[in-house]
Amino acid sequence: MWRLEVVRHAPTDDLTWRDLAEQEERLLQQQADYLTVWMHHWIGLALARAGDTAKAQQQMAWLRSLPEGKAGGYWATHGADLLEGEMAFMRGDLPTAVQLMAPAIEHLHALGGGSREQKDIFHAVFTEIHRRLEHIDTVIELAQCRLLGKPNHLQSLAALA
Repeated sequence: MWRLEVVRHAPTDDLTWRDLAEQEERLLQQQADYLTVWMHHWIGLALARAGDTAKAQQQMAWLRSLPEGKAGGYWATHGADLLEGEMAFMRGDLPTAVQLMAPAIEHLHALGGGSREQKDIFHAVFTEIHRRLEHIDTVIELAQCRLLGKPNHLQSLAALA
């Protein structure tokens, strides 16, 4: 849903986000110790998007409690910064979102786990933020980097145009 909303500019339903956040909360209550750090990130995002900032902040604090560096796959630093940047984006604070996400985007490859497609959403959101800020040269540079990394990904890059 995040990709649809941010990258595709497709309308998403607030009720669906709230339902998703409720499901995620049940997961946290029942199986928090068995969830991946990626799940904890997406739970934080769903909570934030559903308007439950306090619980989203708890997820961010959980990410920041992980060991810094390779032991935690850099989630304690870069991963938590991504979530904090996405939350700034949701609030409409685009300059803060860029500031928080830039180091994380640069070191995205160091985040433990996750497929290239799963990491690609962060690039897409970061590019969209720059597009909204009218940083055209940066958008072009980011799109070129994504194209070099995924030359068969022209359709999603065309959406930026």
